[in-house]
Amino acid sequence: MTASDSATAYWYRKASGGGDPQSAFRLALRYGAGTGVIQNEVEATNLMRKAAEGNVDDAWPLLAERYEQGRGVEKSEDEAAQWFSKAAQLDHPGDGAVSPRMTVSASNGLKRPQPKDPKKPRRRWPSAADLE
Repeated sequence: MTASDSATAYWYRKASGGGDPQSAFRLALRYGAGTGVIQNEVEATNLMRKAAEGNVDDAWPLLAERYEQGRGVEKSEDEAAQWFSKAAQLDHPGDGAVSPRMTVSASNGLKRPQPKDPKKPRRRWPSAADLE
């Protein structure tokens, strides 16, 4: 943990406490990876939820994965499906370490989302490595 990482986390924490959902998202990534802070999955999930509820669309699939895997929160397929579905509506199939795994479909339950336009470049989901 470097002084720079700790200082960055400090300012994200300060902005997040002031209600900035993008800062909550950045801080959640840091807590999940232990970058500039002591790794804490519960805090990472709480901050990711704050970001997701603040309409930070990059947070939606990451929060869904946390619910799907039970990382920092009680495992919930229903919550995971809700957040994956929200991300899939934006045509964010992901191509990084994190990608939506399922959406809710009235006709056939849970299914993997497909990009709306296969020729359209995929958006890469952020990771803790992107913070460096």
